[in-house]
Amino acid sequence: MPSFDFEALSAKNKRIYLASDRVREIVLPAVALPSLATKVRRLRGALGAAEPRSVEQASREIVRALCEALAVSIPHVRVREVRPHGDYGELHGLYTRWRDGRARVEVWMRTARNEQPVAFRTFLRTLGHELVHHLDYAHLALGN
Repeated sequence: MPSFDFEALSAKNKRIYLASDRVREIVLPAVALPSLATKVRRLRGALGAAEPRSVEQASREIVRALCEALAVSIPHVRVREVRPHGDYGELHGLYTRWRDGRARVEVWMRTARNEQPVAFRTFLRTLGHELVHHLDYAHLALGN
């Protein structure tokens, strides 16, 4: 990916970026945690078995559970196979939001170099990272 240049942002976009960056935690209702742990275990098994459909389904369940717990819209989740790559490195995930409010979280489950499934923690961290972009809009009501 091209390097990020904070100084190139407009004053408005700097304020939005900094507001997002100040958020250190988003508290989930305790009732959501046991079922979330089960979903995360399911994702670990699916990724370990390198089953794309199962990985996608488990990822969707995790995102749905988190969004429902926070009472926000649920983005579409898409798990793709081999990471795109170029001079910038490998693309791990991507968040897309359209003007009509629809949103999509995409994550890639295989490395570009040897097409092996990515490590579970890396995959889960990427899924969470892309979801946090959605929460900037849907939960924190930050601008674009």
